[in-house]
Amino acid sequence: MIGAGPIGLSVVEFAKLTGAKTIVMDMNDQRLAFVRESMGVADTIVTKGDGDELKRLGALTDGQLADVVVDATGSHKSMSQALNYCAFAGRLVYVGITPEAVSFPHAPLLHRRELTLLASRKRARTRLHPHHQIDRGTARLTPAPGSRTTRISTP
Repeated sequence: MIGAGPIGLSVVEFAKLTGAKTIVMDMNDQRLAFVRESMGVADTIVTKGDGDELKRLGALTDGQLADVVVDATGSHKSMSQALNYCAFAGRLVYVGITPEAVSFPHAPLLHRRELTLLASRKRARTRLHPHHQIDRGTARLTPAPGSRTTRISTP
């Protein structure tokens, strides 16, 4: 998961529901501390744009990288770099929106690694859709700490 803002935190909650190993990346260490302490996600990576985040991700995944990368930053720079974190035959999902151009080298990343690129704004009502989870009682709306917004949380 790239981006520990409100959208990213919601995605993290639903990733946890699937039982997937969850790793969160963000530029803000305070956001990552919240993810570790309040959301129970032990593996976080501070991104500084120096390439160290790729090394850390490799170390956390035994060199495999991530099967699914979700970018919720809305930053065209982050979105352009996100393919670097995908494992062979992995998937990249953009949930953040940017008016800027997103670019990446096709052959060495997308094509050779056989990646799937997805974009999501509103997912169809499947079992992982937030409304479905709230209706079933497996997710709830709670106030986000230090904010006037609400976040989706799971038990």
